[in-house]
Amino acid sequence: MTFSQTKSGGFISDFVKHTDSDLKSLLNKFNIKSLGHGRLYIYRKDTKAQFFVSVFLNGLEHALDGNLITSDGTINEIHTMTNPDRKAFLYEYFEEYNPIDSLDFEDAVDFLMGDYASLDQNKINDMCLVGGNKLYNFLDNKFELIMETIFTNPLYSAFAQYIQNLDESDNWYYRTLKQGKSFIRMSIDNPLGGDNIADNLRKILTTGEDGTISLTSDTGLYKAVSSNTLLQQLKIPISYDDLVNFLSYDNLGTTANDVMYRLFMTYDVHTAKMNPTYTINPRVYLKSHEEVIRNQAVDAYQEIISMFDEEVIGSYYYGDTSIKFYTDYGGGVSNHLIKNRLKKYGMVKSRIDFNTLDLADLRNAIASMVFYSYLLPDVFVNIKNKQKHILFADPFSLHTPEYIFDTILANPISGTFIWDLNQGGLTRENYNTRMNSFNGFSHEIIRNFFQERDFESNFKVLLEIFNKWFQNEIHSDINIVNLFEF
Repeated sequence: MTFSQTKSGGFISDFVKHTDSDLKSLLNKFNIKSLGHGRLYIYRKDTKAQFFVSVFLNGLEHALDGNLITSDGTINEIHTMTNPDRKAFLYEYFEEYNPIDSLDFEDAVDFLMGDYASLDQNKINDMCLVGGNKLYNFLDNKFELIMETIFTNPLYSAFAQYIQNLDESDNWYYRTLKQGKSFIRMSIDNPLGGDNIADNLRKILTTGEDGTISLTSDTGLYKAVSSNTLLQQLKIPISYDDLVNFLSYDNLGTTANDVMYRLFMTYDVHTAKMNPTYTINPRVYLKSHEEVIRNQAVDAYQEIISMFDEEVIGSYYYGDTSIKFYTDYGGGVSNHLIKNRLKKYGMVKSRIDFNTLDLADLRNAIASMVFYSYLLPDVFVNIKNKQKHILFADPFSLHTPEYIFDTILANPISGTFIWDLNQGGLTRENYNTRMNSFNGFSHEIIRNFFQERDFESNFKVLLEIFNKWFQNEIHSDINIVNLFEF
């Protein structure tokens, strides 16, 4: 690195490649601030200033999470995306302003600090949510392709030995697809350790080496799906070139900034904690997806409550009825209620009792079922009248007893299915018709709000919003049952 004085009082820098330690030594001698700790904390305003000044003065060469990234390599992809409102800012800046000496860079610092350093928490929340959605879709598409390949002819698949029941392969295709999507969602929304999806993608991007994404973990909420023997064997291959192409502006447009923010600014691999600015803000998310989520919730409510009409179930099964919430584990649906899994988050009940003859009671119960189907991870719902099952459901579909009974777990759910009794219109054919037409939630609009740090506030916001939706769309007196205590 060489400097030459200019008549205007600044200096001109010429750059050569140098080691990180040499760079720090030179900068200290010239009293220039740089990234001394090798990690990129853009969410801190003082470090943003150091970072951008360092970018311009030091020739775009930095150590990022222990890996040297230079202006000839991936730093171009990263730095051109750091500003959320301008495409490829560095290139545009040099082309438009043609800076010559150090004083010319003041405009750039002022511009960047004005646009990026002033991010408020709402903007950060929005970037995290948008970036998370894009990452989910990227990985989900790859996972769906792998699953389709395996289950096109499962008997002859190399993974056949890991499909837990080849005689009911359709059940295990559905369950494994659902649980893989759930794992991807949880790992992006609420990473609980250094070995998570965002961390692994970040490593691929910063090292330039191809990698894989695993779909199992023994940590926290992930454990529910980790007993799926097929998921234990699957890894999603991610090549460096594929990841760079995905993150390009040609592919994502300006939302590439949000994905990069989500990858680099939300999890500290050194402390294994979420950075304090990162949150999955339900109010921000539901506002941006309000119409889709509200309509899906209301449609599911209408379809389920119609089953209790007198001409369907009402003339045969009425009175005291209950909704129970279970978990659909990797090995099948367990007879253990979901509160045992979620008690650390404040869940104290997994059952809602109601009287079908009390219309207000019925409305509250079905609205509550829909709400908790959206909220609870890997939830499975059973509505029973005494010892007879009325329906089985998860957030996405209605299910038959065959799906429930297909399990390797001890203590499976058992009992009589009312649609097998052939009473009036209560036939399996009619249930299957309802099941095939049922529209639950779509996978891409469900998020994991179980961040232990923020869950109480997340829950209260979600409860408030869903109550308002049901009150405005269905009946003004609807009140969702609260199953949590904080």
